[in-house]
Amino acid sequence: MEKNIDQFERQLSWIATTPGFEIRDGMDIVASMQMKGPFGSSGTLQYRDRSWTYKRVGFFKNSIQVCDLEDDVQAAIFEKIAFNSNGMITTARGTQYKVIRNADLSRYQVALEGRCILEYQMQEVKKRDYFVNLTTGVAEMEEFPVLLVLTGCVVMLQHIDTKYAAPTYV
Repeated sequence: MEKNIDQFERQLSWIATTPGFEIRDGMDIVASMQMKGPFGSSGTLQYRDRSWTYKRVGFFKNSIQVCDLEDDVQAAIFEKIAFNSNGMITTARGTQYKVIRNADLSRYQVALEGRCILEYQMQEVKKRDYFVNLTTGVAEMEEFPVLLVLTGCVVMLQHIDTKYAAPTYV
């Protein structure tokens, strides 16, 4: 896990639903995921008024590609490091964000240039719900919406893999 963490400015709630998740800011739903199929290999992601489709491909070194719903242009891709649950998100602008997960699926961090900017921290009460911690200024970043929903997608798909005793190769 990244050690250089700024003070978190804001906390959202990531809540597992069937089939997918919602991210809430208080009572307001700001983002969501709707999966297709039992293993969630494709579906839609939404952040406020923006929408994307996602598709997971591959097995040992797989990826999740996110494309704009209207024009089908790739917005970002998560590429897993082979035989490791960590990976890299690369946006359409070429910016790379490192995604780090701990062994028990309780914490995911997104780092830019070695600094954690976004963190999914499992709530102790409900094992599949997370707090989404945001560092100062991250919500104003142009790429924030796709980072938020794509990281949430990685969290959800790794939980599905674990549920079906599949290796967490998302």
